[in-house]
Amino acid sequence: MDGTPTPRRSRAWIAWVVVAVAGLLIGGSFLFRGDDKAAAQAPKNAAATPVTAGDVVRGVITQRGRYPGELDADAADVAAFYAGRLVSMHVRVGDTVKAGDVIAELDPVDAKEQIAQAQAQAKAAVAERNRANVERDAASAEVARLEPLAREKLISALEIDRQRAKANALAATVDTAAAGETEARARVRVLQKRIQESVVRAPFAGRIAERYVDPGAIVNAGARLARIVAVAPLRVRFEVPEADIPRLAVGTTLRVITTGDKEGLPAKITGIASEVSRERRVAIVEGMIENPPAGWLPGMYAEAVVDLRTIEQAIIVPATSVLSRLQPNGSVTTGVFVAGAEGTARWIPIREVTRDGDRVAVEADLPPATRVLVSGHVDLTDGGRIKLDKGPSR
Repeated sequence: MDGTPTPRRSRAWIAWVVVAVAGLLIGGSFLFRGDDKAAAQAPKNAAATPVTAGDVVRGVITQRGRYPGELDADAADVAAFYAGRLVSMHVRVGDTVKAGDVIAELDPVDAKEQIAQAQAQAKAAVAERNRANVERDAASAEVARLEPLAREKLISALEIDRQRAKANALAATVDTAAAGETEARARVRVLQKRIQESVVRAPFAGRIAERYVDPGAIVNAGARLARIVAVAPLRVRFEVPEADIPRLAVGTTLRVITTGDKEGLPAKITGIASEVSRERRVAIVEGMIENPPAGWLPGMYAEAVVDLRTIEQAIIVPATSVLSRLQPNGSVTTGVFVAGAEGTARWIPIREVTRDGDRVAVEADLPPATRVLVSGHVDLTDGGRIKLDKGPSR
């Protein structure tokens, strides 16, 4: 024997290899079948999610519109009427002023000097008018004396014409002097008003919101000196979508809420814009707050809450039960989970009608006394196992 395997021995070795491979395949099939069975049983053995539930009820709910806006009030930048040097500022930021209180004073020296000049011009015009009056009267008398002589041909027509021209010229001089006097006196009045307006006064009662300049500054005509804002009443300005506008009217009561005052104060609508924005499809609405608290200031954020309508026999669910889910097609579906049979959660699509605090009116197939999940349900899926807490309904 030289160690070369015989055909008989080779066939035996091949048979043993075939048996081994078949054994591995059979064992693997049993292994995979065992995994499939465990996978099928996994959902049934998965732990139930603890949840709590609330009741679906029928009742009355008020649909309220909530519109963000801001507080507003009468405001004005008090400005200098004329250019000049600012002598004094009588107010600082936060000061309260009454209508007519002095805000600032400008130096009126130039105006006083111009008044003196205008008054002197007026006196000179009066003197010139008086002199022209005397001369005109003398010339008129001379014309009256010469006219009979002219009729008798005792003097030439040229001489009487010269005298008449002189009288007419002196009458024109009188008129010119009178006009000069009137102009000078008008200028005096303008300059006197300028002196009065060099003392800048508050146009209405309010509070100083800003002071722009300090004494000693040279200001131009129209330069802002201070900003005054009315304290009361306050207005609330907000935008309303065009769909809600027909439900509002002048006189409608609303409630105004600020970030620091969640209780808010009552107000009434005083004006609705006569046009809807073509870009944003909203209209401006204003309401009046008669007696705002001291902490409410123009420019503050505010929310206007308006009762739009009352819904009778509405299907009402707790607000915490309402969820929104992104669908595979990219759309968003709103719904609630209800406690289904055999301890499972069932997804019910809804359409939200309105909210009032922690209550939501919906349109859905939800009979009264249906239990909707209100906590622990955020990550559930339709048919998911749940363990309902027997605590009080919410």
